Amino acid sequence: MAKTEKTAKTENYSEIDDIKANLEALRSNVVELTKHMKSDGTAKSHDIMEMVNNQLHTYRTRGEEQLKNAEKHVKEKPAQSLAIAAAVGALAGILFSRR
Repeated sequence: MAKTEKTAKTENYSEIDDIKANLEALRSNVVELTKHMKSDGTAKSHDIMEMVNNQLHTYRTRGEEQLKNAEKHVKEKPAQSLAIAAAVGALAGILFSRR
């Protein structure tokens, strides 16, 4: 008899069924949203990774060019290069000794 009273009570409240249906729809929407966010995030992370790799390649190329230019300058003017290196070393020594 308790079972029939409970069934009768829930039959009187059709709003409860509506709420249950809305909650189920909300749950499935959240699941779908999560899937979309994950796929969008994966795509964005791949785009960012590609951009970072391109920038890294650009910086690496520029660094290699600057290194070659520095080597060329040292070979062409070794005395001047040595004087510049000594001056920079002395300046760095002065700056770091004051700390």
